[in-house]
Parts: sequence; structure tokens; C-alpha cells
Amino acid sequence: MKVVKATKEACTKGAIRVFVYGTLRKSHANNVILKDSKYIGASSITVPGKMIDFGGFPGVVGIKGAPDKTVFGEVYEIDEETLNALDWLESHPRFYERQKIKTDDGIRVWAYILPDAARYDQFPIVTSNIWRGTDDEQEFWAVA
Repeated sequence: MKVVKATKEACTKGAIRVFVYGTLRKSHANNVILKDSKYIGASSITVPGKMIDFGGFPGVVGIKGAPDKTVFGEVYEIDEETLNALDWLESHPRFYERQKIKTDDGIRVWAYILPDAARYDQFPIVTSNIWRGTDDEQEFWAVA
């Protein structure tokens, strides 16, 4: 799988964009939901908080005042129907909260972030910046 860097120039003006960092990435099972969406490329977000591993999927926990955590993932352009499917999958707003943020490349995206809550303290922290990265992803981000 070739990893391509996301750029603003690759984005369609006014399109709905989403940043995914877990099971929705190309190399994972839930990417099927994005099969008809435009892949913009690999990108990253930086948020105060941490990434945790629930076992079968990760979560980025936003924590006010915490050190910044960079998270590697992918950007896609999606339609309303796909956004609704993602909201359902991510249990927005009961579990994840869909938040409008900018990637580190300056691309405006939706991202699914867990609210600051101590109930996640018992889960392991993902110390790398990418959850279950493929060899291609690891290599791409090592030199990016």
C-alpha cells in the first residue's frame, strides 16, 4: 500500500473531510465504510491528550492542559451519508465526540475524539504516534 501525503491542493473546496486514525484506515477492517470516498492522503493531528488502546480499536482522549500528542492517520473526503455512517460507528455523541479540527497540514477535518474522562485510565496508552501501523506507514512516518 503506497502512502501519500495529504495536501490542501488535493482537497475539494467545501467538501466534508474526516481524519481517521484507527480501524477506518486503509489497512483495517472498517475502511470498507470509506470505499466510495476520496482518499486525500496521510496526515497527522496534534491534540492535548493521549491515545489509548481498547484492544480492537484506539481512541484519542482530549485532555485540557495535557502535553500535546501527535496522531498519524488518513484524510478522506466523504458525503453526508458516509458521515452519518461514521457517526453511528463511532457512537457520536455518546462515546466519541466528532470535533472540527485542523490537521498539522492545515486541512480542516472532522475527527472523533473521546472526552476528557478518568474512566479511560485503565486502558494501555499507545506510545507510538500510529495505532497498529503497517510497515509502509511506519516507514513513511519515519522519514516524513
